[in-house]
Amino acid sequence: MWFGVDATLFKDVTTPAMANSLNQLAALIDERSDDLVRQADEQDECSSNSTSGGSFTDSGDGVPGDEVAAFPWDKKKDEMPHVSTDSDKWHEDRDAPVDLDTTPYDEGQGRDLSPVESIRQHAIGDCWLLAALGAIAEQDPNWPEDHITYDALTNTYKVTLYDKNGQPYEVTVENSFLKEGNGVTGPNSQPNWASIYEKALAQDRGGSYSDIDGGHSEDAMQAITGRKADKLSLDPWFSDRPSLDDLDQRLSNGQALTAGSEHTRFFDEKTDPNVVNGHAYVITDVDPQNGTVTLANPWGPDGGPGKDGNHKDGSITMSADDFYRNFDDVQAVQVN
Repeated sequence: MWFGVDATLFKDVTTPAMANSLNQLAALIDERSDDLVRQADEQDECSSNSTSGGSFTDSGDGVPGDEVAAFPWDKKKDEMPHVSTDSDKWHEDRDAPVDLDTTPYDEGQGRDLSPVESIRQHAIGDCWLLAALGAIAEQDPNWPEDHITYDALTNTYKVTLYDKNGQPYEVTVENSFLKEGNGVTGPNSQPNWASIYEKALAQDRGGSYSDIDGGHSEDAMQAITGRKADKLSLDPWFSDRPSLDDLDQRLSNGQALTAGSEHTRFFDEKTDPNVVNGHAYVITDVDPQNGTVTLANPWGPDGGPGKDGNHKDGSITMSADDFYRNFDDVQAVQVN
């Protein structure tokens, strides 16, 4: 045993440091497990819902009417249609180019939409990608038009993506997309700029839509912008947890922000039934003065019912306490 002044001093110095390190390690392990469970929850959420015109319908007891089941390939993800397929019963070929407008006028809403509102996630569990796209386009509505070119001679699109070193490269995709109710669409239920990006990322990641069924928004941000994205833990154990002032400053400085919600497994604290489990959202506004955060759901402005039977709004404004309680982390990348 070690006694005396030196021993006491050693304990006084090392004990807090070790406790802090252990807390951070535990929080990091918890964060990584959250990532894995969020992907599982996202896939569960999508495979338990069918989509038509932007709404999500629980298909646990069958699919009503003529709506398409969430995974029309019988939920066997290894049988998902291959992206490079020229034409099959899951694809629709197009002769005209897709409209790249990120702020289209929507008859149903009676107004021009914001970029994130122009996104309608359907059957694929790629909220991580669509939230990143929406957040980037919110900061720069011209981003898709600047990074997608249409070749009328070949009826294809060239999409500029970036490798991990920030170097650009092009992915060429054909002008055919998953039918309504499957791949992402715009507010008119037709393919839009997000559909092109969705197909390009699926093709680049392995050639199948199953390759983007689950992922991390920070990875999507880097692939889309070429810039390394930050992942900010909202866990109270982390001393550098971002405040509302921090998040507001990031938005004001031209950063795109997304947030990953808590899941309901293990010991998480998600309490708001309006928040989709294990889902990626776009942070559209932070108001430190009133203590609120506003988030957009990539399901679209009308939202839809989740598998728990509760309606999930397309836009949520919540208090800071509710935000930190219901969300695990924030992803941020510089756009402008």
